[in-house]
Amino acid sequence: MKIAICDDEKDVIKDVKSQIMKCVKDKEYHDEIVILEFLSGDQLISYYNIRQDIDIVFLDIIMDGCNGVEVAEKIRNKDKKINIIFLTSVDQYVYEGYRLKANDYIIKSSSYRRVRETFERIMNDIVDYEKHFILEKNDGGLFKIYYQEIVYIETYGRKTRIITNSGSIVSYKTMKQHMEELDNSFYRCHESFIVNMLYIKKIERFNLVLKNGAEIMIGKNRKCNFMKELTLYYGRKM
Repeated sequence: MKIAICDDEKDVIKDVKSQIMKCVKDKEYHDEIVILEFLSGDQLISYYNIRQDIDIVFLDIIMDGCNGVEVAEKIRNKDKKINIIFLTSVDQYVYEGYRLKANDYIIKSSSYRRVRETFERIMNDIVDYEKHFILEKNDGGLFKIYYQEIVYIETYGRKTRIITNSGSIVSYKTMKQHMEELDNSFYRCHESFIVNMLYIKKIERFNLVLKNGAEIMIGKNRKCNFMKELTLYYGRKM
């Protein structure tokens, strides 16, 4: 587990690092925690262009050179999964945090409790993410696919095909077998499609428009139950 702290003030880096290490000690996380320190956004970007291996970044917004918003934008373009926590002395940049899908926004004067709550929530999300995956073996090899990476699954001749954020993988499993091993974030909305409800953007009659721009069908005889399951799914996420 790699955590980056990027701030142009050494005292802030020292303080945030101290609070993170206290969180780690209090919770006794089993993963090795490595903390990287960067005194500018340019330093962080230079590192990230070579090694995209950071899990969490605490990022100051107001810095000379490449500021935190610009850094976050560049990182987000390369990595949609990285956890970004903005650090700042003022709250005027909250909108930018939402736009760039920051995981949280911490005022530098915040208490340890505030930092701990944010850190523990993100760590729990990471642990939960890494626990849920499927293994797929085909002529190309063995693939480990995390649930949250799966956008939808479709029939593909006599096989099936898993569409992910980064491409597609052919599977020899049936649609029924897929449904048996996936969790309740997935629903078989059509004989030919299983959708990850996380990626639904909108519903147009008997079509689902997904966040990646794809459109898949809803079976007419499945729509009523699908809408019930989708409502339950959103309820669980609240």
